[in-house]
This record gives sequence, structure tokens and C-alpha cells, in this order.
Amino acid sequence: MGKLDILCDGKLIYYSDAESNVKWKNVAPTVEKWESLGGSSQDIKSLAEGIFLWLNGMSNEEVTVVFCPYKGLDFNLVYSTLTGELIRIHEAR
Repeated sequence: MGKLDILCDGKLIYYSDAESNVKWKNVAPTVEKWESLGGSSQDIKSLAEGIFLWLNGMSNEEVTVVFCPYKGLDFNLVYSTLTGELIRIHEAR
């Protein structure tokens, strides 16, 4: 299984394989991607200034990271471990 890291400033996540080769990197999602996955209303500023907080779960197929938009609620962002594509968003509770 790979490993997910969050940069110190919370602005970038990256996923590495077992040999520490970086497979993909991601920053905060765009407004279009956010809305296409049913995320609550957010603007460009709230997403761009949001930060990744911590790893919330990982399997061979998916990795879940808690993301906090600027002045907003926390959300679980679920990414494919294979492609790095954001596949689901749901509110963290």
C-alpha cells in the first residue's frame, strides 16, 4: 500500500507508492469539480484558501483526506489511489 502526505501548509497532498515514488499530487478542487460531485456551495476563494487537514482513511483503491474550505465546514475528499482523481465529497462530522 502507498502513503499519502500533506505539505506543512496544507495546500498540497501527494500519494507515493511503497518505493516512495510520487504517483500523483493534488491541490484544492476547482469550484466546477466541487459542484459536479455535489459539494455544498463554495466560491473560488473558500476553496483556494482552504487546507487539507489530515488523512482520514486509506484502502488499496481510495484515500480520504479531510479538507477545510476557508471559513467553512470540514469535508472528506475521497481520491482514487490509482489516478489521483477526486471521486467523492461528503461532509465530515
